[in-house]
Amino acid sequence: MLFINVYLPSVSTPNRTAVFIDCLSGILNDICDLHYSEIAFGGDMNVDVATENELSTLLHDFDRDLELRLVVIVGTFG
Repeated sequence: MLFINVYLPSVSTPNRTAVFIDCLSGILNDICDLHYSEIAFGGDMNVDVATENELSTLLHDFDRDLELRLVVIVGTFG
């Protein structure tokens, strides 16, 4: 099993979309030669995955490419 923990760029990050793409590309590059049967991918995505926008689309594409199932945990923050 492969565990990946991320902290993707927040709204205050300059060039957020480019940094977001770089992060996801870096992950794909880092794991391309690894052998695994399952992936646990989690962390702070800093994206509202329920809203259709550029970053959520990129994240959904990433999930699809790695055959991940999205699980959203809703709770209180603070």
